[in-house]
Amino acid sequence: MKALSHSYLVWLAISSLHAQVTNADIRSYFRSKEYFEGTLGAWPHQTYRSSPAIGPLLNIQKDHPTCHDNKDHLLLMGPWGTEVSNAGPMILDTYGGLVWNDPVRYGKTWAVDVRFLDDEPYLSFWASKDPASEVGHWYMLNPTYDEVYQIRSGDGWTADDHDFDITPKGTALLVVNKDIPFDLSPVGGPRHGWLRDNGIQKIDIATGEVLFQWTVASHYRLEEGYHAFTPGWGEDSDHPFEPFVLNSAHADSHGNYLVSIRHMSSIAYIDGQTGDVLWKLGGENNSFANLLPVGDHDDDHNATVFDGQHHARILETGELIDSDTLIMTIFDNGFGVQEPAHPTMGKIVKLNVKQMTAQLLYQPYQNKHQAAITHARGSLQILPNGNRLLGYGTVPSWSELTTDGRLLCDIHYAPKVGFNTQEAFSYRVLRRLWIGQPREAASAVIGEDNRLYVSWNGATEVVSWELQASRRNSAHGGEQVFVSIENITKSDSKL
Repeated sequence: MKALSHSYLVWLAISSLHAQVTNADIRSYFRSKEYFEGTLGAWPHQTYRSSPAIGPLLNIQKDHPTCHDNKDHLLLMGPWGTEVSNAGPMILDTYGGLVWNDPVRYGKTWAVDVRFLDDEPYLSFWASKDPASEVGHWYMLNPTYDEVYQIRSGDGWTADDHDFDITPKGTALLVVNKDIPFDLSPVGGPRHGWLRDNGIQKIDIATGEVLFQWTVASHYRLEEGYHAFTPGWGEDSDHPFEPFVLNSAHADSHGNYLVSIRHMSSIAYIDGQTGDVLWKLGGENNSFANLLPVGDHDDDHNATVFDGQHHARILETGELIDSDTLIMTIFDNGFGVQEPAHPTMGKIVKLNVKQMTAQLLYQPYQNKHQAAITHARGSLQILPNGNRLLGYGTVPSWSELTTDGRLLCDIHYAPKVGFNTQEAFSYRVLRRLWIGQPREAASAVIGEDNRLYVSWNGATEVVSWELQASRRNSAHGGEQVFVSIENITKSDSKL
């Protein structure tokens, strides 16, 4: 058998003499009631005969052709949860067809993304190869899926699974944590207590040297937090109090760092040389005045109010950006440590760092067909076509909306009965340009049903598959002559 070009993970069943070729993977569901209610399981998925890969089964609530623009921009996710066993990092096409998955090398996986080092793309993610351990590292894979870098934290701190970035100077930025002795009496805890501090480290990728470190406990007071102290916690190093939870870190072109601190409902901008906090958005010590249209008092429209937020990012390009202006995206969970909760939404915020004002550039982005509030995790991305992609964390779904907030696509990868149960989720769902050229050839297995099952894990430039057969021909001196029996052109996994 011969494949003509690199391929998506296409599964072929080839049977007997007439070699009928069919797509053997299960298509996505469309508004399936059985899926919705959990009849198909807490995490509907499929496995394959020719590969150890695992593929999610989706339940499409709403679809639109625009969601399939830029087909080379693929979906990235890392399913995990109490009902998901070592699924590993995943790449999907825009219709939910599996492109690449590696559950063998990598188990629990978070924050799958494509990042650039020396202008070369790398598939990067945090993974714990031991399913019984919470300790993991950050991995960077090249387009042939070679593991080129394994990046570890230093100086006794643990590499956190929340975020990772490559700085403009080619160093790694990690979120880290460490349990430390700390005076918890300001929030009602023991004077000689323990807390889990969070921070960031800048790491030399080649040597592993820690070049810069910043910690939350050195720059935030416990009293700034909204996470109430729980009696019994903080008594020893096995039960540290967690007042911070730093869940995103981003290096900008100025050499500074943006961090999101969930339990403080605060986002901080840090000087990359001194470690000084230049300003804080949100929280008890917010630095900005919110600009609202006259008569508008809706907190949903307040750029300085968010709760349990994730995935804070500074946009580096755009006509609105100048020396005094920053544009920031925030996934506002609306649920965390403040009361009352508010709807989960994506916010795009304009900051004037000279006048110290903040305002929403657009109405908050919400999937109003989705009533559930995301209790944890989540992501917001502005796509190349301007649409907004929201990944809903513990509400296992993603949606795509237009600039003016119109819902285009609404995709579920677990049933509604599992929303916010931690049974199945992905920390983020993103779309990135990725061209995979795996070193390994396509794999083929003859099943018990006498069918030939073929796949090519991670190849993204499919043209077609061709089945060839041969028999020794005496007229050609015993040379094997191959003839084409069937050729199948790759088609999208449409609904």
